[in-house]
Amino acid sequence: MWRAGIAPDGLLQERFQALRAVGARDEALVRVTERIAETYSVKGHSRLALWLALAGWKPTGSGLFELLVEAVHAQRLPAARAGGGRRPRRLEARHAVASLNVALAAEPLFGPGFLRSVGLEGDAADQDRFRRWLIERLARLLGDGDREAGGA
Repeated sequence: MWRAGIAPDGLLQERFQALRAVGARDEALVRVTERIAETYSVKGHSRLALWLALAGWKPTGSGLFELLVEAVHAQRLPAARAGGGRRPRRLEARHAVASLNVALAAEPLFGPGFLRSVGLEGDAADQDRFRRWLIERLARLLGDGDREAGGA
């Protein structure tokens, strides 16, 4: 998956596996999101990723968050069946996980300043509220089903 000596956090992969096993329920998703946020902030992966990008490094691997995509997608299937709607597109889950990942990666680098720029304090409590707000919005979006054309 990852090359050039950069490996994903093993515990993060274990959390993805656990999430896939229980389904992407709201609280499970919050716990995984907190772990991802910790990996980016406390462990410094945001700074490392930014430094590597600025140095011109391009990732050659893929699929680090695929287990999370699978769990989010699988969680949507029973509701679609029960509601008689069409089967949800995996692309929506991919976009949601990518959006969450981008936000969580940027948070340690720019979060406090961006939050202050909209009139918030930008402290840890604001960052936590923003993270939970984002998760809730993505969950609601995914719960509303696929309204866009295309996708897989």
